[in-house]
Amino acid sequence: MAARDVAKRTQDDLALSGNTSTRVAASRYVAAGAQLGQIPVEWRLDMVCLISREYNGNGYWWTFRSRHQQALKEASRRYLALGCGSADQLLVIPIASWATCLDSLNLVARDGHPRRFIHIRREGKRFSLHGKGGMPDLDVSQYLVP
Repeated sequence: MAARDVAKRTQDDLALSGNTSTRVAASRYVAAGAQLGQIPVEWRLDMVCLISREYNGNGYWWTFRSRHQQALKEASRRYLALGCGSADQLLVIPIASWATCLDSLNLVARDGHPRRFIHIRREGKRFSLHGKGGMPDLDVSQYLVP
């Protein structure tokens, strides 16, 4: 199967999926291309993409689950992408930077699976990760894709 066919199949899979949390199509495309000898394996990247609608005109909410964290342990280049209400507002955070933020998030464990709640507020062009229990907000504007 040609890499182009794999990319098309991946796009179709994503279009049919009602799941708002999935690895980005590029990851499967690159992995398939590496198997075909067309794309070097070291180019592999994994990305978990979570999408939120806008709440109250300036807020976004996501749940970062243990399966998301597990998915991001497998590649050398790993990112968390947070869609903020539209395709024009996407934060792409390297997992090394994200790992430092985890302790500032509210945590709930159900059925042995931890879930962290992400809340980002937008004020103009500034995006802030809201910390739990009075912890200071973290400016994540630098991760906004232009």
